[in-house]
Amino acid sequence: MARDAVLRDVIRFFVDSASPRWVFRTQLVKLVFLADYETYRIRKQSLTGLDYVVDHQGPFAWDIPNTAGAMEDDEVNVTEGASAYGGREYRYSSYSTQREYENLSAQDRALLQRLWDQYGDYTPTEIVDLVHKMDFVRHFAIDEHIDFRLALADPKDADELNAWRERRPKTRPSRSPNEAAQLMHALHSMRHGEEAHLLP
Repeated sequence: MARDAVLRDVIRFFVDSASPRWVFRTQLVKLVFLADYETYRIRKQSLTGLDYVVDHQGPFAWDIPNTAGAMEDDEVNVTEGASAYGGREYRYSSYSTQREYENLSAQDRALLQRLWDQYGDYTPTEIVDLVHKMDFVRHFAIDEHIDFRLALADPKDADELNAWRERRPKTRPSRSPNEAAQLMHALHSMRHGEEAHLLP
């Protein structure tokens, strides 16, 4: 099954679910990310296979807005406005809600429906805040690629986390000894039930 066909159906599903209103680009990107995160945890494979990079709004993949934009006129209506962050924001609305999403399984559709029921009425600011607060996302710094394999790791297992840090591609300078010590202290605190925050 072609991954781009899956992505198009995921976009259609969320845009159709918003009908007769619309879904903002920021919302759409985060909903697709959450779908990929959840499916990776269940199947060890993300739904769309997209590569996400962390920016100031959290995980982002250009394939999502680019694909939605390419669906304009025949499947998705695209309008442009101002975002809460002062830049441009795009809104996607549906021409039809009578689709079958043939590239999505019943399990896929049930997961997407659950995500929509939970987060579909979040504003862009609210869903960005939600994703930023995910322990999984806080492992990654700005400009780092998301590695979904970490979604399967036990955040209290220091050996597993350190092994992952050694395996991952080096997209930024290694942590200083002081940062590493802070990370180990945070992991130790988590293991003993204390409140702790991992470094970004």
